[in-house]
Amino acid sequence: MPKEIGEDFSVDVKVDRFFLEKACQEHSNIFRVYSEKLAEAKEERNDAKDVLEYTKSKVEMKYRQMKEPPVKITEASVTSLVHTHAKVKDAKKDYTAASKAVDTYEAAVRALEHKKSMIDNLVKLWIAGYFSDPGRAQDDVAKNKSRSKLKRRGNDGEES
Repeated sequence: MPKEIGEDFSVDVKVDRFFLEKACQEHSNIFRVYSEKLAEAKEERNDAKDVLEYTKSKVEMKYRQMKEPPVKITEASVTSLVHTHAKVKDAKKDYTAASKAVDTYEAAVRALEHKKSMIDNLVKLWIAGYFSDPGRAQDDVAKNKSRSKLKRRGNDGEES
């Protein structure tokens, strides 16, 4: 059963040199799918960054407004308290995961750009006859010579 585009990148990035026409036709759609996923990942990363900044601000205000803070309130102590707060740590994990997704899809899009140039080079090699079988070509030449001799015999009745 064929997989959907975007389910398995290792399948989407492969090129079968025996089906270059298919690879050329499908490449733009595969590239579109991964570009859209990259855009979505960037949006999620931006949202996660906003949540992180909001959480940091909220926690910072909480510590600054405490009547009896756990430590003397200085910039360094507030910064320390904010960075060690559980909600801030969770928001940082979400932001890190979203950033990783962006990096992954950026790498996928770059790989698909390389795939495009590889398809182009394979097509050029195919046109130049790089993938032809030299033994088969010689057999074809010999067969054509034999056929032409037989045709001449058939027309003249004897070999010329």
